[in-house]
Amino acid sequence: SGINAEYGVDANSLDRSAISMEWLSPTARILLSVYYTFVLLFGLSGNVFVLYASLVRGALLLDRPSRVLVHVLAAVDILSNLLIFLPMLTTLLAAQWVLGHGICAIQGFFFIAPLQCEMLVILTASAYKMWMILKKSPTVSNTKPIHLTIIFNILLSLFLPVYLMSTAITDPGEMTVKFDAENILCVSSNFIPGRPYNTLTLYYIAIFTALPLFLIISLNFSIVVVVWVTRRKAGRGVPRQTVAVLSAVSWLFMLSYVPLLVMVVWTLVMGKNMPSWFQLFMMSFLGINVSCNPIVYAVSNRRFKRFVSDVIPFRKSRVSSHVNT
Repeated sequence: SGINAEYGVDANSLDRSAISMEWLSPTARILLSVYYTFVLLFGLSGNVFVLYASLVRGALLLDRPSRVLVHVLAAVDILSNLLIFLPMLTTLLAAQWVLGHGICAIQGFFFIAPLQCEMLVILTASAYKMWMILKKSPTVSNTKPIHLTIIFNILLSLFLPVYLMSTAITDPGEMTVKFDAENILCVSSNFIPGRPYNTLTLYYIAIFTALPLFLIISLNFSIVVVVWVTRRKAGRGVPRQTVAVLSAVSWLFMLSYVPLLVMVVWTLVMGKNMPSWFQLFMMSFLGINVSCNPIVYAVSNRRFKRFVSDVIPFRKSRVSSHVNT
């Protein structure tokens, strides 16, 4: 049947991955490899650095709930890099899937979980930011509501992947994972046009993905309007560093996720894929979000910017040479 009974993986799609990857020219593969190398470099090292700088050195000038949100975003971005972009880079370099059935199954069932979790965390951050501005609230010390919301977000993000995996275990003929050369990753069959469970996936994406994204966009545009109309009055008593960081992260998220959501909804509603090059282009936008948040913190948070300047050897040598002269 071509189906690996242990993991629910379409073994034939892995065996033919080298052939299916031939649609990408060598030049395109090299360019994508360079791009995803930078995504992984900034996404892994940058987010690990953010966690170290904030948790160990206290280098993020934010209130406690916002720091919790930033820590969760950094952890989710690290997971996205390991689960999505590291296998993609490995596949591009090898020109075929070489990571085995187990990794393919994990990626196929769970790749959506960190993306979903990040969206819900960004929604939480946007709502919290709006509350701060409308209430003109100073720093908040109680993090229990944020912690409970994040736990709920994580559980909600795991619902669909766990359901798909349990379906593959109980009925492997109906739910499988296959290698998708057009997106250079393994996906579960409910994301493949014309397969079962697309109705469930469509409802899930509509309620827990499209709706949160719509709310994120609405909240952030509303925040712009509120600040513009009320001008300085809206900012009195509100920690501006917190608002600046959460706003920058939210807008970066919207820039990178809207194209992907359009692609997924098109695939499920129309029952057919977009052109291969366009799908890959849309997927590449995700790399912006999972790698650029550390840069956002360095630009929008003064304390973190100073800490980065103190840590970077090149920067330290420039300061020393300036002092000596």
